Amino acid sequence: MPTLPFLPRFSWQHSLLILLIAAVIGGAGWTSWSLLKKTDGYNPSVTTNQLSTEVKKFESEQDFRDYLARARSFAAGAELGLGSRTTSNVITPEPADNSGGATSFSVEPIGQQLGLGEATSSGPTISKTDRYSTTNVQVLGIDEPDLVKNDGTQLYVSTENTYDYGYDTITPTLPGQKYVPPVKINNATNIIKALPADTVAKLGSIDKVGNLLLTGSTLVVFASDGMYAYDISAPATPKEVWKDVYGQQNQLETARLMNNKLYVVTRRYMYDAAPCPLKPLTVSGQEFSIPCTEIYHPVSIVPADVTYTAMVINPANGQVEKSTTFIAASGSSVVSMSAQALYLGYTVTPDPSSIWLNFYLQDAADLYPATLIDHLRKVNGYDLSSTAKMTEIEYLLGEYYQGLDSAAQKKLSDDMEQRMDTYAAVHVREFMKTGLIKISLDTFKVVQTGEVPGQLLNQFAIDEFDGHLRVATSSSGGWWFGTDNSVNDVYVLDQNLKRVGSVLDLGKGERIYSVRFLGNRGYVVTFKQVDPFYVLDLSNPKTPAKKGELKIPGYSSYLHPISDNLILGVGQDGTKVKVALFNVTDPTNPTEAASQQLTCGWSAIQTNHHAFLLDTKHNAFFMPAGNQGFVVSYTPTSLTVAKTISSITAKRAVYINDNMYVIGAHDLVVLRETDWQQIGSLSF
Repeated sequence: MPTLPFLPRFSWQHSLLILLIAAVIGGAGWTSWSLLKKTDGYNPSVTTNQLSTEVKKFESEQDFRDYLARARSFAAGAELGLGSRTTSNVITPEPADNSGGATSFSVEPIGQQLGLGEATSSGPTISKTDRYSTTNVQVLGIDEPDLVKNDGTQLYVSTENTYDYGYDTITPTLPGQKYVPPVKINNATNIIKALPADTVAKLGSIDKVGNLLLTGSTLVVFASDGMYAYDISAPATPKEVWKDVYGQQNQLETARLMNNKLYVVTRRYMYDAAPCPLKPLTVSGQEFSIPCTEIYHPVSIVPADVTYTAMVINPANGQVEKSTTFIAASGSSVVSMSAQALYLGYTVTPDPSSIWLNFYLQDAADLYPATLIDHLRKVNGYDLSSTAKMTEIEYLLGEYYQGLDSAAQKKLSDDMEQRMDTYAAVHVREFMKTGLIKISLDTFKVVQTGEVPGQLLNQFAIDEFDGHLRVATSSSGGWWFGTDNSVNDVYVLDQNLKRVGSVLDLGKGERIYSVRFLGNRGYVVTFKQVDPFYVLDLSNPKTPAKKGELKIPGYSSYLHPISDNLILGVGQDGTKVKVALFNVTDPTNPTEAASQQLTCGWSAIQTNHHAFLLDTKHNAFFMPAGNQGFVVSYTPTSLTVAKTISSITAKRAVYINDNMYVIGAHDLVVLRETDWQQIGSLSF
């Protein structure tokens, strides 16, 4: 089967699949012209930028159902408009369910910008504790759930569910051998006495596992089926004080802790049978219900398939104090939080029929007969779903293509390929957008919406500072046109989420692999074959600018400030983990001050920043890699592996005073930081 004219380089199997999808959606055959309904306001012009990011609440359950039906039709139309060519040289990063006189802008002291994992007074008053680390987070003062929490005297460690398979777990093959089912072990959250460091001991345990948040004497465990809070004032006998069970197939998206308030976001896939009311939690045996008329949705139709419910929960009793709910697309949403607001970034896909019609009517019209182009203009003016329009477009173009001889087909395909490349390069920022929802922490209502071109990488791609939001995105025509004309941009928005400034075209043909915004500076890493490390001046929101650029092999998928002028990058170089130290004293001329390759092929830090620990007092940081843990010492010009921990499968590390506790899957070791000698150990 020949390739359709607007789908060059597709395999015949892919073309056939698309035709089958169109046939199913179209019902009994192709849509008949006699069934088309013309709109009153017919306008032959086509634009791809008609999406509104405004949101409003549903008026009724039927309104919700109607929107859901249109959204699914929209998504099906998008499938028909998938990009036509495969590109193997655009690499998608692993997900992360970031001269002295020439310096024209200032940097806030690092300790004022974000938490460096140290607390000296925010925890309980402990006479034997001078300092202790906290979870590595994005924003100072906003805690994030993790497997380990540290209050300076006790450690709270939730072991991941592990299984003891033994030797007889397979079908018996030898005489006397029998099947023994796997047994789950270490299914607990352990409370550990951390001091004295050389006599660590287990004090008690909780029979729930999951990420943890600690506030005062209340430990919250985010288990698979809900949130469980325990009074741990008597560590040997922790007592459950409340539980909020997830309802209606809801699951945790993310959570935060700030000012003794839990901020929890859950998600639920939408179902036709019962789209609403939503019941995200059962609190103390009572269902917390959200009516259809309290659910926000974008005014523009987007391929939404999940509902997100953000809630403020009182950690003392588990009661929901405030909530707001909105719909968005799964797998592409990012939640970030500042001291003023909770932000959701979600992917907004333009109407695929408008993308293709815009291309044919504006950039490829001279390649087709005038009558065919006129028919395409008429398709745009009819009151049809995106799916039906895509079916008609495919039918008209396919019929014309089939009527050409092989030489004409080849010429048309070659010409189309060139036109698509050109079109994709010019319109690259129109193919995918990120919608932004801002929820005020004061009212916990949606107060502003906005949008930027492209897609987000992770939570570090959104950052609020000094009344402005900074957003880093990648845009590409690959999904639509199979090209690698990707661009990477940073946008600055005001408090109303209106764009006031931007830095465009960072790493053309590449993708963002990490982002970090720190005060008036921004750092972005893109990658395809080398690692461009960019330094941005964000001191003037209306005129942000790229100040410097450094290209080195490999890439960094996590960036962390070591000091005001040293940025650490953790990533890959080939098949090995690479750690690089960037000197940004002169932002116009960043340099790689030092680098170190580890023997391992992957580090958890590359997808989970909680696994990173920095101790500036001892000029060292901890990172797990492979099944080992590495303590790396640093100076402004060097990186040296000071200690390798191979006796346990290292996951996390914390410090109390001058001792580092390296925590594994079901055990820990204690290192003295003055000489990195092991002084204690414990098996859970």
